[in-house]
Amino acid sequence: MEIEQRAAQVARARAHLAKVTKDAEAFEARLQGVKEGISRAEKRRDEALAGLRCGDLQEDIGAARLAVAKADAVDLAGIATGIRQELANAESLRDAAAEALKSAEEWLSQGERDLMILGLDAQIMRLQDTLCRAIAERYRLGVDINGGRSMMLSQIWRPSKPLDDAVRFQVPPRVVCA
Repeated sequence: MEIEQRAAQVARARAHLAKVTKDAEAFEARLQGVKEGISRAEKRRDEALAGLRCGDLQEDIGAARLAVAKADAVDLAGIATGIRQELANAESLRDAAAEALKSAEEWLSQGERDLMILGLDAQIMRLQDTLCRAIAERYRLGVDINGGRSMMLSQIWRPSKPLDDAVRFQVPPRVVCA
């Protein structure tokens, strides 16, 4: 059950990261749109200023266009400042969500390893039990063949070198693939 809980936590963390990433991307898009608006306002301001300088615009019309373009640029710059702050907050949330996802994935991975270890420990216990029963039966048969006389266990069975090294010297056996 715990693995399912850990997997569910990873799923929730992924969903949260996707949401806050989408939010951050939305703020980035809004900021880009405002920057484009500022560029258009600055272009209108420059065109109005150029029209006034070369005499293509009447002074009152040129001054009005210049004032509107400057006001638009200032207003949009203020909006951009607010969006930048919201974007910084969204990016901070996104970073925290990414870290939470990483932690959840590590927690899940640790749980999976723990579960594998428990399974391997149970398998080792079953194999040891089977080995001990087989050795006991082999010993009994050896005593029967020997006319009922006791024998040294080493006369009928010796552990393999990897098993002997593992038990006596605490050296893990090497896995050899066929």
